Amino acid sequence: MKNSYKTLRRGIVAGLMATGLINAQEIVAVDKPTTEPIAKSERRLIFKPPFRGTPTARARVGGGVRSMNASARPFVVVLSPEFTGLTTRSQPTLYWYQSDPVDMSYELTVNKGYDTVLHKTLQDAGNAGIRRLDLDSSDIKLKPGVEYEWNIALIPNPDDRARDLVSTGTITRMQPDESLTQTLTGASPTDLPFIYAEHGIWYDALDAISKEIATNPNDRSLTDLRDDLLRQVGLDMATKEPGAE
Repeated sequence: MKNSYKTLRRGIVAGLMATGLINAQEIVAVDKPTTEPIAKSERRLIFKPPFRGTPTARARVGGGVRSMNASARPFVVVLSPEFTGLTTRSQPTLYWYQSDPVDMSYELTVNKGYDTVLHKTLQDAGNAGIRRLDLDSSDIKLKPGVEYEWNIALIPNPDDRARDLVSTGTITRMQPDESLTQTLTGASPTDLPFIYAEHGIWYDALDAISKEIATNPNDRSLTDLRDDLLRQVGLDMATKEPGAE
């Protein structure tokens, strides 16, 4: 059957050539598949914010905002959009960027209104690049619909906290509807970053692509996808860096 189809197709092509309706170059196109799979590197991770508007000054602040110029080095910046980012998880992973290796301790806090619900001090800020903290290693659980503020601070001098290098972001846990829940449940790890980004769920999109990078550290296309994602919310300074620790 397959050979008969090829013979019939060639006969039709020959007839069209005889009438001058197609030329030899178009024959090549006839014999090729009409569609080709999109190369992995051509797939873009497009973030679609859940809303648009003027960012608030509180939504993302980077650098040493307490007493130092934001362009000073070293600096830290939370990997959060300029508006409140979303997560579906009660214990999401928080990411930030550190410009230089430093011999300092650092501190991460999460606040609900005026109440501090998480305070972690770690002794070694260590290497530069994209860093992370998994909140599932703590007792905190974000409540749906509540905005939380989180801060990362490098501490140059524990006796002079006015010199801390601080960056602040905000996060809200949302509850996906039934349709999105089903889509997420059936999705592969490779597709998860794209689904989260499509639905404007920033923190989960960033975490999903970062986990893919950790699983496939030699796949440069994954790092390019994350770089593109970061640039879409103005986080250019955190691109072209090694995978998250």
